[in-house]
Amino acid sequence: MQKNERVFLAAVVAIALIVRLATIGALGPSVIKFGDGADYVTAATSVCSSGSYPDRSWLPFFRAPGLPFFVVAVTLCHTEMIWLVKAALALVDTVSVAIVFLLAEELFRDRRISLFSAAAAAIYPFFIAQACDVRTEALFMFFFTTSIWLTLKSVRSLVPHLVLLAGVCASAAALVRPVGLVLLPLLAASVIYLGAAKRNHPMRLLAWFAIGAAICLGPWVIRNGIRYHELILVNDAAGYNFWRGTSAEMAAIDRLADPQEFSAAATRFETVTSPDMAREIDKAASTPSSRNREWCKRTFATFAENPGAFSLRLARNAWVYWRPWLNPQNHSTVVVAASGLLGVSLYVFALMGLSLLWRCDRLLAWWCASCALLFWIVQVPFQVVSRFRIPITDPFLIIFAVASLTAILRRQEQFRLHSKSCPPPPPPSSSSARSLSSAVPG
Repeated sequence: MQKNERVFLAAVVAIALIVRLATIGALGPSVIKFGDGADYVTAATSVCSSGSYPDRSWLPFFRAPGLPFFVVAVTLCHTEMIWLVKAALALVDTVSVAIVFLLAEELFRDRRISLFSAAAAAIYPFFIAQACDVRTEALFMFFFTTSIWLTLKSVRSLVPHLVLLAGVCASAAALVRPVGLVLLPLLAASVIYLGAAKRNHPMRLLAWFAIGAAICLGPWVIRNGIRYHELILVNDAAGYNFWRGTSAEMAAIDRLADPQEFSAAATRFETVTSPDMAREIDKAASTPSSRNREWCKRTFATFAENPGAFSLRLARNAWVYWRPWLNPQNHSTVVVAASGLLGVSLYVFALMGLSLLWRCDRLLAWWCASCALLFWIVQVPFQVVSRFRIPITDPFLIIFAVASLTAILRRQEQFRLHSKSCPPPPPPSSSSARSLSSAVPG
């Protein structure tokens, strides 16, 4: 990198951190506004005080351990220091801005695209919002993007320790949010597929990736086996989220247009409907895996009663995953409109950027599109909200959108340079001047 590029990137990273810390200060450094945030802090406090991880949260499952252990590590068991947790998450999200730069460099090999992508990620409002409370999104996005960048880098360069770190980061992403488990088979297959295409010893890379994944995920799986005598990779939330994401009650709540009615119905679901169902499940099953199976059994019974309505709920989940604007039930009209304008613009320019990558490297473009479709399909049967999608898709959407905008700007620059370099038209000859004057009336 040239000196001016290094200075620009350093300024972008500094601005990203300043903006996040300033937003945290404005919203309240020690205030937890996110509903699930208290659960993560409670789990961290339990680890520090009793050395045990809680079997339940306020929902009928135990939380993925990634964020609670992050809280323990950051605060050194002073878990009441919420401001420190938020500052650490802001720092992690700032590092993700640098990862976006590296990922763009790996995809397009264009320094301008890489720098502008990092700049866009630094001020992207959804990234700023996700780093300003005790939430999993910032930590998950860091491990998610890092694992993908390391995988692509290792396939190109054949450096074993890079793909080993990719396995570690993929497992860490899964421990933060269980949907990250999709990364393990996805990146393993990618190492084989892309490595074979580039003739870079794919099986050797796969072995190193598996070692890295086992180093990170293995201890937690062993802990679950000792504690519950069952194979539990991350936690026991899948069955409940399957029921919740496809339930007729939740679908009816989502159709409510009035914000007050929506809030009241959602509160009733959380305080009455869900706990009542959880008590029924507890009567029928006593272990995490058996409860998971019981939740799934109830969900499939709902599908058997009315397959058409169940399918419509899945279709709505599929739409909500990609919906470009925020939920009108939770936000004002102005915020929804602004988010829609930003989202639609991002989608349009990102598709144009993906077409640019397709012209340069069809294999890589197809891989990116396949990854996005895979995570979409996996998420559809479960609860779907925009904050689940943003850490997965939006780093790539930003990179592709910046690539298309950069290409447009370059074409304009080339047109201006071409116009300046063109010689002026020659003056008309005397004969052509006479013919022109004769053609003018009067």
